[in-house]
Amino acid sequence: MKRNLGSTDKALRLVAGFSMIAAGFHFGNILWAFGLPIAVTGIAGWCPVYAFFGKSTHEK
Repeated sequence: MKRNLGSTDKALRLVAGFSMIAAGFHFGNILWAFGLPIAVTGIAGWCPVYAFFGKSTHEK
Protein backbone atom coordinates (compact mmCIF):
# COMPACT_ATOMS: atom_id res chain seq x y z
CA MET A 1 0.00 0.00 0.00
CA LYS A 2 1.48 3.25 -1.13
CA ARG A 3 0.57 6.26 1.02
CA ASN A 4 -1.90 8.58 -0.66
CA LEU A 5 -2.82 10.95 2.18
CA GLY A 6 -0.99 14.18 2.89
CA SER A 7 -0.32 15.50 6.38
CA THR A 8 -3.30 17.88 6.40
CA ASP A 9 -5.64 15.18 5.12
CA LYS A 10 -4.37 12.74 7.76
CA ALA A 11 -4.80 15.28 10.57
CA LEU A 12 -8.35 16.13 9.51
CA ARG A 13 -9.29 12.46 9.30
CA LEU A 14 -7.82 11.73 12.73
CA VAL A 15 -9.66 14.63 14.38
CA ALA A 16 -12.95 13.87 12.61
CA GLY A 17 -12.69 10.11 13.15
CA PHE A 18 -11.86 10.22 16.85
CA SER A 19 -14.48 12.93 17.43
CA MET A 20 -17.12 10.74 15.82
CA ILE A 21 -15.99 7.72 17.85
CA ALA A 22 -16.13 9.69 21.10
CA ALA A 23 -19.52 11.22 20.27
CA GLY A 24 -20.91 7.81 19.34
CA PHE A 25 -19.89 6.29 22.65
CA HIS A 26 -20.98 9.34 24.61
CA PHE A 27 -24.46 9.50 23.10
CA GLY A 28 -24.81 5.73 22.79
CA ASN A 29 -25.46 5.63 19.06
CA ILE A 30 -23.83 4.09 16.01
CA LEU A 31 -21.86 7.19 15.05
CA TRP A 32 -18.69 5.48 16.29
CA ALA A 33 -18.98 2.94 13.47
CA PHE A 34 -18.74 5.72 10.88
CA GLY A 35 -15.79 7.36 12.63
CA LEU A 36 -13.77 4.16 12.93
CA PRO A 37 -12.82 3.75 9.24
CA ILE A 38 -12.10 7.47 8.97
CA ALA A 39 -9.68 7.28 11.90
CA VAL A 40 -8.08 4.08 10.57
CA THR A 41 -7.38 5.67 7.17
CA GLY A 42 -5.84 8.64 8.97
CA ILE A 43 -3.57 6.37 11.00
CA ALA A 44 -2.59 4.24 8.00
CA GLY A 45 -2.07 7.17 5.63
CA TRP A 46 -3.85 5.25 2.88
CA CYS A 47 -7.42 5.62 1.64
CA PRO A 48 -8.94 2.87 -0.55
CA VAL A 49 -11.34 5.33 -2.20
CA TYR A 50 -8.44 7.61 -3.18
CA ALA A 51 -6.57 4.56 -4.49
CA PHE A 52 -9.56 3.43 -6.58
CA PHE A 53 -9.85 6.83 -8.24
CA GLY A 54 -6.09 7.34 -8.52
CA LYS A 55 -6.12 10.43 -6.29
CA SER A 56 -3.36 11.39 -3.88
CA THR A 57 -2.77 14.29 -1.49
CA HIS A 58 0.59 12.90 -0.36
CA GLU A 59 3.50 15.31 -0.79
CA LYS A 60 6.12 14.07 -3.18
